[in-house]
Amino acid sequence: MEDKLLQYSFYFLMVILLPVLCLYHGTPYFVVFCLSVPLFYRFQRKSAQFIEEKESRIANLESELLDIKQVKNALEEQVWKQKEILLCTNNQVEMELDMHEQARLALLDSDIHELFRGQVCSDSRITITAQHWKQLDAAINNAYTGFSEKLYKIRDLSEHEFHICLLIKIDIPPAGMAKLTNHTKASISATRRRLYEKIFREDGSPQKLDEFIRSL
Repeated sequence: MEDKLLQYSFYFLMVILLPVLCLYHGTPYFVVFCLSVPLFYRFQRKSAQFIEEKESRIANLESELLDIKQVKNALEEQVWKQKEILLCTNNQVEMELDMHEQARLALLDSDIHELFRGQVCSDSRITITAQHWKQLDAAINNAYTGFSEKLYKIRDLSEHEFHICLLIKIDIPPAGMAKLTNHTKASISATRRRLYEKIFREDGSPQKLDEFIRSL
């Protein structure tokens, strides 16, 4: 605003005031007028250059602002896409957890689970056959997908070791394992300890094996 006011004042001086003074007062003002003409054109050029620089700066700022808006819009779009992906992932995880929970409850409510737990709690005994073990294996893998495959990928297991793992998975206590496999409780604890060492190649307790099996 001040630049425009100065420019208009200079124009008034050069175009109106000095010519009028020259007309009425003669030579002195004419000399001033002649000396002022180069200054006038120089000022005009600088003013034009100044305006051009200002306009160029404004154009650059507008371009930068446009770039910032485009980046902002791109980031907002990316955030929304990430949010949609997270929501879909969360929904999928919730569905999978729900399916796993339903499968776990189905295992707990299955006849084969009742048979094994019933044998632990009952004074009467029936012979646990190979078919019973197969049914328990199938029920556990239905609730915990790939359970047996994961075990055998880690280490080759004997039949007795595998049965112990199945019983751990359905939370049968060591005394119950001993009863179901016709072993002593001490033998079951020793087997669990050796199996942990076999899997991890380090010393460990029976309880550590139980934690690992339940995590699969």
